[in-house]
Amino acid sequence: MTRVLVVRNSEGSGPRRLGGWLADAGVTADVVPAWEGLPDRLDGYDGVVLLGGGYLPDDDAEHPWLPRERALTAEALDRGTPLLGICLGEQLLAHVAGGEVTARSGETERGMCALEVLPEAAGDPLLGQFMTGGGQAGAAPGNGPGVPVPGRMPAGHVLADRTADPRNDPVADRVADRDAAPTAVVPEPLWMLENHEDSVTALPPGATLLVTSPECRVQAFRVGRAAWGLQFHPEAPPDAILRWDEAALAGQGLDRAALASAAQERADQNTTQSRALIHSWTKMLRSVQ
Repeated sequence: MTRVLVVRNSEGSGPRRLGGWLADAGVTADVVPAWEGLPDRLDGYDGVVLLGGGYLPDDDAEHPWLPRERALTAEALDRGTPLLGICLGEQLLAHVAGGEVTARSGETERGMCALEVLPEAAGDPLLGQFMTGGGQAGAAPGNGPGVPVPGRMPAGHVLADRTADPRNDPVADRVADRDAAPTAVVPEPLWMLENHEDSVTALPPGATLLVTSPECRVQAFRVGRAAWGLQFHPEAPPDAILRWDEAALAGQGLDRAALASAAQERADQNTTQSRALIHSWTKMLRSVQ
């Protein structure tokens, strides 16, 4: 039996549709709220999923379970146990592996976002499947990742609270070449739900950047033998937006109903892509047993 540890980092960070997809693949998910106590070791687990949380990965004073969660993350890296870090989980992975995470960095992302799968993802067990060719870097406006589609809300519907200067971005040199010459990219963007303002601002040593966007350069990366960090939320369906805090969004100049409507327009693509990503991860769980 294949078993994975799924760590909840907040009351609102349940596995959602991830739970059903894991079950469909014959994977047993032990969903553990981090604040109720995490296991000392990963013995008996074939994989780990770290969910979102809305705080920084070293905020131990407010979230005293973080040292244990970081220790489990380090154990997964050392063992080569497949790990999938989502949002805060991505930031935890980056922090433990030697990268940097910065609060309120770049642009705040809320809603459905168009993301670019980079050529470096070719052959990646999770994201290589989206490198289907067709299309070139520098495509016409409105047709590429991160570019507003006519008649729709801007991709990602971001709130620019702090615009990062690319000259000061420690990750910029890792993706600069994609703008210097035409390279094959996916013909359609990866459509994923985002809800964050903190982000990874320096990749861990040896990590590979796999997915990016104009608003947040580190959208997905791989590090070690089998660890992936995703800033986006494949586990969250588009209608999850309807449960977001409407007053808090309004305070940021965002309309929840408009975000939900824009997300619903890409619901089919989002579901298909998210399911495929998780399915690939479950296949990899068995390949490393």
